[in-house]
This record gives sequence, C-alpha cells and structure tokens, in this order.
Amino acid sequence: MAQQQQNISITSPGYFGLNLEDSPVDLPQEFCTVADNAVIDSLGRLAAREGFKAFTPTSLPSAEYDVQSLGRIVDGSTVRYIAGVDVGGTPEIWELTNLNLSAPTRTVLALPGGYSLTTANIQIVDFAGRGIIIVPGAEMLVLSGGTLALASAQAGWLPPTDAGGTAIHTTFSPECATSAYGRLWVSGVEGDEETIYYSDVLNPAYWLDLKAAPTYATNTAGALNVSENWPIGKDRIVGMAAHNSAFVVFGRSSILVWGNPQGDPAATNGIFLADTIENIGLVNRDAITSDGKDILFMDDTGLRSLGRTIQEKSAPIGDLTRTVRSAISSDSRKARVQGGVELVFSPKHSFVLIIMRTAGVVWVADTRTRLQDGSFRMTRWPSTEVSSALYVEANEQLLLGLDTADVALAEYEEYLDYNTTYVFSYASPIMSFGDSTRLKIVKQVDYSILAGAGDAEATAKVDYFGFRNRELSKTVSIEGGQGTEQFNSGAEFAEGYEFGTGAQVLRSYRYNAGSSGENVRISFNVPVSGNSCSLVGINVQTKIGRIV
Repeated sequence: MAQQQQNISITSPGYFGLNLEDSPVDLPQEFCTVADNAVIDSLGRLAAREGFKAFTPTSLPSAEYDVQSLGRIVDGSTVRYIAGVDVGGTPEIWELTNLNLSAPTRTVLALPGGYSLTTANIQIVDFAGRGIIIVPGAEMLVLSGGTLALASAQAGWLPPTDAGGTAIHTTFSPECATSAYGRLWVSGVEGDEETIYYSDVLNPAYWLDLKAAPTYATNTAGALNVSENWPIGKDRIVGMAAHNSAFVVFGRSSILVWGNPQGDPAATNGIFLADTIENIGLVNRDAITSDGKDILFMDDTGLRSLGRTIQEKSAPIGDLTRTVRSAISSDSRKARVQGGVELVFSPKHSFVLIIMRTAGVVWVADTRTRLQDGSFRMTRWPSTEVSSALYVEANEQLLLGLDTADVALAEYEEYLDYNTTYVFSYASPIMSFGDSTRLKIVKQVDYSILAGAGDAEATAKVDYFGFRNRELSKTVSIEGGQGTEQFNSGAEFAEGYEFGTGAQVLRSYRYNAGSSGENVRISFNVPVSGNSCSLVGINVQTKIGRIV
C-alpha cells in the first residue's frame, strides 16, 4: 500500500557543482552528476555558460587553425597581444590588434633570417619592456619594437659562460621561463632540466659569467643547479613562479621553494632553499595560473593551490578538484599525450578554465565560493574546440583560441557557438528518498527556470534505477516563449506560470512523470540559442510504495 505523497524540494539544484567521486545515491541535492556547458553564476545558481562568438580577422585564408598559445606583453610603451598558431601544419607567431572591435586584425610576425619555427606551442613572457618568446628546441626570441630577433642578436649579448670564457651551450634554447623579481629565469637550455639561469636585472642579454675577469663588472646574473635538491631522487624542472616573496620551482613530481630571491641571489645571505614538497608536481609548463591571491596549478590528481600546498604539505588537503578527481585526471592524461593542459583565470567571470587541449573538454572551477572541504565548485564544457585562452583586462574580454577549421579565435559572450546552439545539461544525484528498499512512484516534477524570453525546446527526464537493474525513463519536450499560453500546451503538462519581464523570466514547467523504481534521478537538457538559462529549483512529488 502506497504511503502519503511526499514533496522533495531541491533549491538551487547543482549549485555545489559536480560530484563524481562520492556515491551518487543520496548525495546532498546541492551537488549534481551532470553539469555540461554550465557555470555557477554570480548568484550561485547552476546556469548555461555563455557562447563562443567568432572573433577571427576576416583576412584569414580558409585553413585548419590550432591556436596553441596566447599572451600579453608590453613592448616599450605598447601593449601587444601575441599568439602561437599552427596554420594547416605550419606554425606562425601572430600579433593581434583591435581586440575591442568587431573586426580584429592579425599580423604574422617575421622570423629572424634562417630561423625555423617547429611548434606553435610557445611560451610568451612579459619582461622589462620586451616580449620573451620561448620556443621549445630552438633559440629564445626577443620581441622589441614589434620585431622578433634572436636572443643572441641583442646588444652586448653574453650567454652563460664558463671560467675559460667559452659558452656553456651552443644554442640558448630554454624550455620554460618566468619573469620574477626583476630578472628573467629560464630552464631546460639544450635539455638541461635541472639548471636554472637567471639574467641580470632588467636585462635579458646578460647571463652567467664565470670568468675571473667578467665581461661586465656590474652583471649579477647567475645559475642554480637543483640536481641535489629534489626531495625524492631525480626530477626535472617543468615550470617556475614567484609567490609571497619566494621563488618556486615546479618539478614533475616535486616542488622546491627558494627564499630571498630578491637582490643578488648569489650574494652572501642571498637565495636559499627554504622548503621542499614531494609527490606533488606540475603536469606541464602551461598548467599554472594566478587568481590574484594564489598560484593554482595542475598535478596528476587535479587542481591545487600553491599556498595551501606549501602550508599543509598534504595531497588530500590541497586538492581543489576532489569532487571530480578521477575524471579530471583521466582527461589530463589524454591531453598531455599531445597538446597538454592550460590554466587561465578570468576575473570577470570568477572562474579558472582548465583546458584539456587534445581531450576536447574544458573543466571550469568557480572561485567565488569554495565547498566546505576547500575545493572548488566544478562544471564541465564537453566537446569543445578550445585550445588556449587569454583574459584581456583592458576590454574585460575572455579570448579563446580554437583548434578548428576557418575560425581561429572566439570571444566568450552571447549564448551561441558560432551562431549555432549548444546543450546545457543537468542531472541530479540518485535519490532514494531515505529508503532505497521501497518503490518510488513519482507523480509530478516541477522545474523553476530563469531564462531569456525567447523560445527553446528543452527535455525533462526522470530515470528510475532498481536493485534488479531495471531502468525506465520518460522524456518530454517543453517549449518556452513570451506568453504563458505556450507553457500549457500539450497533454504532459499541468498549469504553468511565469514571473518577470525583459531579458529574464522565471518560469515553472510541470509534468506527470509516471512509472516507478527504487531510486530516482532527475535531469534537464536545454539547447541554448541566444538566451541565458539557470536552474532555480526543482520540486518532486512522489509516493513511497511497497518494499521490493
């Protein structure tokens, strides 16, 4: 005999983001098990992401584009936006201008004579009024006055030199670099992944000089060899960063923290090894960003906070993507096979994009409010072509580099992907209503949705799961619009209502679910076509039946 009908209200469904790690049965209803093409909006609701508006110069020829790097540098007094782009198999370095206009322009920067660019996966570093371009496997480039030149072509060039006056390396070809404390720090020169060279102050032309009579008496450039500093055997340098008056060296599986990097590092009481962290490292060069308060980076298990990692030295405590650890680790492994992982923070949207370049997915970490365990609220953008990103502060603009034909760049805005729709999807945890042994007879499901006033065809769904592997589902189509009469059409729906006018309207959709099962999951899918959409609430009316 069925019991009295129960109402289960889910307020702000999914606003804790995805949870794919804990058992999906009877998770807190604030979590969700699907959050595709979604973000957490400024009011804490699960909402559809904005779209990708084509932002490509009209002069581009038809080709397969793969934008692998985006960066900003200050060249003298001129701000320049630089991109590393693979154009149909040929890597190029672009300068992008007119980013605040509907018709941006690009200039392919001429390479130095005889120089061969073998990859578009470059690193773009802003240093001392110049742009530093790190090209893996090739000589470092310097962008000055809008012109690219070899590092060795700089006036007064002094490469790392031994005591006999001989250059230590044939080619100055670092793999990674950072600008910190007035110096350029590089590593990986000719494959030496355990030595860091730091330049003279504000001068990328002067490097380590071990001669008894130095070429430049005031040169304070030098080197750090970290081969004996790794806490667990041998490691290799993957990236570097400045943090809280420290210089941080990221190995592949460990981290070194150097104190007092200011001034002359080689002076008495200069730079020193302050701390080491083992079993936590950086997956690749570009998997690091700053949210203005902390350095965030990806290791093999997910997203981490540098400050918290240094403080706690604990793998579980520092894990900011605990709720999606297995899925994000799997995507990271796939991405690292070719393109790698890139992190980009957008202060306008208060999220960090975790771009899996070859896995076709972007994970999104909301930075406004953390969960109780300190981790971020996570959503996912599947099947995307995003390969790089750059936040343009001057225009409050999030620029997306793409891996696609004909369209090289996009801007994150509006609610269309290159004038086509995309699907915003939500699924609740599996609900047993407190008793997984009894049959659930769902009578009615009410969705409260805040959306634009335009039409949309959405799909509401109820899945039933049982211990006898029984699964039943019911799918209904609903149509939104500017008049309430559209919500009452069709036999599947009871009375509908709407509140609000203008760009966003709160609407309620109701339907009779029918059927039964021991456990229930509620889902919602809507094609986004020019209108915002966020979930405000879900109400489930059910009866509890016999023991099964």
